Amino acid sequence: MSSIFGNTQGRPNAQQLTRQRAEQTLDAGEYATAVALARDALKLTPNDPDMLYVLGWGLIQAGELQPGAIKLRQALGRDPTHLKALCAMGEYFRITGSPDKSLEFLDRAIALTNTLRPITLKSSCLANLGRYQEAADLLAPRARADDAELSAVVAYADITEALKRPEEGVELLEKALEKPVFHKGARNGALYVLGRLLDKIGRYDDAFDAFARANKMYKTGPRFEIDGIKNLWTREAFEGACKSRVRSEKPVLIIGMPRSGTTLSERIIAAHPKAAGVGEQIMMLELAKFHPDKLTHAQADAGARRYIEMLDRLGGKNATRVVDKMPDNYQVLGPVACFLPDVRVIHCLRDPRDTCLSCYFQNFGSRHLYAVDLEEVAHRYVTHLELVRHWREVTGLEILELYYEQLVADPETQVTRVLEFLGLPFDEKCLDFHRSKKTVSTASRDQVRQPLYKSSVARWERYKDHIGPMLDVLREGGAISD
Repeated sequence: MSSIFGNTQGRPNAQQLTRQRAEQTLDAGEYATAVALARDALKLTPNDPDMLYVLGWGLIQAGELQPGAIKLRQALGRDPTHLKALCAMGEYFRITGSPDKSLEFLDRAIALTNTLRPITLKSSCLANLGRYQEAADLLAPRARADDAELSAVVAYADITEALKRPEEGVELLEKALEKPVFHKGARNGALYVLGRLLDKIGRYDDAFDAFARANKMYKTGPRFEIDGIKNLWTREAFEGACKSRVRSEKPVLIIGMPRSGTTLSERIIAAHPKAAGVGEQIMMLELAKFHPDKLTHAQADAGARRYIEMLDRLGGKNATRVVDKMPDNYQVLGPVACFLPDVRVIHCLRDPRDTCLSCYFQNFGSRHLYAVDLEEVAHRYVTHLELVRHWREVTGLEILELYYEQLVADPETQVTRVLEFLGLPFDEKCLDFHRSKKTVSTASRDQVRQPLYKSSVARWERYKDHIGPMLDVLREGGAISD
């Protein structure tokens, strides 16, 4: 029997089911669904802190950072001790480059609970700031315990490379992975970190085995095909499309494959006194969802203003050049040229074999599922080159090719070349980018806190006995010739 107070026989009513599904879909990474369900639930109970949290975190994960943060603050306004909302606010400030505020919220969470989640988030924030020893000290008691949770071991081991103690991380992970009790997701993350540390200490066959075991836990996603994009965005279609009348030389896009030097390039540019970086923003990928025949001048102007306002907000209004290093923006350079006619684009390139192998070795989660298969990651590399060539021919955009190997071999020449392309004077700070105290939250966190080094060049040769299928696809696609 049901009443206005709910189901009196213990079965959840429609409102409770909606709340449950919202939380479940958020945990499953289905953010659009979680947001929709949370909004439905809030129509009946607008002050529900749990649903405000689901809505806020779902919006942030979907790229709507500011609206998401507003909802999280509302959740904390209703319940200042809401642990998930405190952790989410910590993550929000970490990814938007405000580590001090991030630590403030995470410390509030840690004061409320002895659970691991806020501790690992704080350690990650500290590591992003280059404060590795503090991060390790925070995690060590939990990671070294006899009954340690695997996530604590993984988080601690992840820091041992920066502390020059990778052997310690390997020992802890190998011991932890002997236990069969950990669930699939935890074991997956542990194997990626183990692989990286084994590579660091020269156990290359064991490292490849760890990465292969981790990648086998994922299924590759649908192959990225570009024929539809090329057929839609012909030269004639682009020339006939409306262009924004809003002009700005501030936007700089860094594009390319992941692991091709995009973070390094952003850090070098952002070290310039007149420049800034805003990390990987998805806004342009969202703005680009239109048919070239349907875009109006008013829409193009509005999109340009929205994007430039985002650069001003995150990069600061005093910066004359602001870098968005979302690598996947190579997929939408036609729309980019409609919104931002004065944009400068830097295409990061690296030896295809090293790029693809590095992607295969990286735990991208569900973001880049092509990377879990050697042939698929090679296909993506070849396809990305073909699409950038298409955009060059169609749009006439200024695109500077920056090769990782040339950058590490002759930094001053290449940095000078980049700054000239951006219309900026040379500044020595760009060569000392690794001294910056700015937070870094991408996969290249540890590398960009060091001076330029050459140890990642020709890394693929250590693994050539394992990567035959990848090399075949790269060869057939014309990306390599040997």
